[in-house]
Amino acid sequence: KNEEEQSRVYLGKATLPLTLHRDRPLRSARSRMAQLALANQHVCDDNPAAALIAFERSIQEAPTAAAYAGRAALHIRERRFTDALQDAAAALKLDPTHEPSLYRKGVACFELDEFESALDAFQAGLKACDPNLIDARKYAMWLRKCEAELEASDDDDDDEEEEEDDASA
Repeated sequence: KNEEEQSRVYLGKATLPLTLHRDRPLRSARSRMAQLALANQHVCDDNPAAALIAFERSIQEAPTAAAYAGRAALHIRERRFTDALQDAAAALKLDPTHEPSLYRKGVACFELDEFESALDAFQAGLKACDPNLIDARKYAMWLRKCEAELEASDDDDDDEEEEEDDASA
């Protein structure tokens, strides 16, 4: 193999220069798409550190809802829910109906005990997805979880009010 072939990394049907995700700025739309594909490949390869770097480079070069949503998924995986929420919100500024971003916002909000915001995100995500796909079922599950948490919160509020009434009597 010549030196150029050795400095390339295999990605699906195409090969990309190793420097694509390191030092060289991305110039074309094709290169930006390749950077996002590389980030997703790192996720599939269970290499979250490399994926995070690739998503960050993709966002620096050309912010897209898909790149922010991908990075939000990594943050959720690492249980960094505040970071995930920030990335999901950034993605939704670029594309308010981006279904993966709505889902990740819902998960992040739920884990941060922001159940009403989570419920809103999951309801919007359900509207954005195809109801015949499995996505609709995952939304139904999260919607039930949010509603249960909100009901439990309402029950706790009612119990506190009863205790205050008993104490003042």
